[in-house]
Amino acid sequence: MVVIGTPVPRPSVPPTTFGTVEPAVQTWEGCPILVKSRSLVLVKGLSARARWPLRDREGHTVDISDYFPAGVSTSADENSLKVRIMPLGEPTQVRCCTADCEDAANGVISFALPTTVTRKAGIYRMEIGLFNADDEMVFLDSGIVSVDRSLWYATCAQRADVGPPTLQEIRMRIRDTAVENTLLQQTEFDDEEIAYAVVQPILEWNETTPHLRSFVYTPSTFPYRLHWIKAIIGYLLATAVHHYLRNKLQTSHGGLTTDDKNKNKEYGDLANQYLTEWRVFVARKKIELNAGQAYGAVTGPYY
Repeated sequence: MVVIGTPVPRPSVPPTTFGTVEPAVQTWEGCPILVKSRSLVLVKGLSARARWPLRDREGHTVDISDYFPAGVSTSADENSLKVRIMPLGEPTQVRCCTADCEDAANGVISFALPTTVTRKAGIYRMEIGLFNADDEMVFLDSGIVSVDRSLWYATCAQRADVGPPTLQEIRMRIRDTAVENTLLQQTEFDDEEIAYAVVQPILEWNETTPHLRSFVYTPSTFPYRLHWIKAIIGYLLATAVHHYLRNKLQTSHGGLTTDDKNKNKEYGDLANQYLTEWRVFVARKKIELNAGQAYGAVTGPYY
């Protein structure tokens, strides 16, 4: 019995869960999709340790017991697990660290994410390699690291909101939550799809003529946030068009007709609306920036 006015005790969170990030297993109609790309999502400034189950290209659990007979890794092991993380758009900025084997039979490893990653908002590509005693790579797994921006670890000279829009911001703009998707009863876009969509407008900006060397951006530096969000939504909707077009099938049974996947036209029209607005902005802004580079001032000792 709960007495009115008496605080209801809340279950405590085990301390070991703080700062631990794991990839979510995406599902479709209750079935896990093990072959999709996986991601780690964290907030900038969080000191995080990743726990990652290794999987092969078919999504099967990888048994690495032959390389770690004790079931876990120790400093005396000849074999090793190495991690490389690269911010997308910055191929020269590769971060490296080593991982520990927690459960060899199920291929579960863990590693501390470098502060050069956790303190810089952006989208990162991650690769995990298993190396034998001869330092030859015998297995490779990959994924995405999404670091949401926050107010922590920004210097006085930096903008506090630098970095890509957070995944939650995108979901809010398109109202993509499991509770509000009454038909799907789950989110329509998973974290990995949103992370990829975050990167696409940056690639399009950098590859759209004219090429302006001074205005080449990465997901950590792109400044035009409102138009960026619209472009992300456009790319997500364009991705959904392929799903609805591929799975469209009208069925009738007992006088009831079902055609719930017949949405590709509506999604396509909305995607074109968002992407057209984005591309008009890109064209106009690049013309403006290009023209600005053609003018300047010449100074000398007499004026």
